[in-house]
Amino acid sequence: MENHLRGTNNEASGQRGHPMCWICQNRFFDDDFLNRHLKSEHFFCQLCDNMGSIVSFFDTQELYVHYAVEHFPCDVRDCQHMGIVFSNEEELQLHKVMIFCYRCIIITVANF
Repeated sequence: MENHLRGTNNEASGQRGHPMCWICQNRFFDDDFLNRHLKSEHFFCQLCDNMGSIVSFFDTQELYVHYAVEHFPCDVRDCQHMGIVFSNEEELQLHKVMIFCYRCIIITVANF
């Protein structure tokens, strides 16, 4: 039973044990339970999730490092605080055009 819980492979029976969260070391019944745990209890990358890969982190700082290395985060301060990130450079540039044009419209209207 101990081998079963730890996940020690038993090649003869084909059992691999219950999957373990690599962040908190808790074990789960199956991969579905583990994936739900990773999404609800830790910080996961929604962009990677949308592409079919679950990537989770211990805290937001680790997640933001992941964003900077693997994706295209917006460098506008307000967007940084909200974790605004894109999957490619074109989406990021479109976002910046939309944000800055929106601010220009507000400033213009506010000055009248």
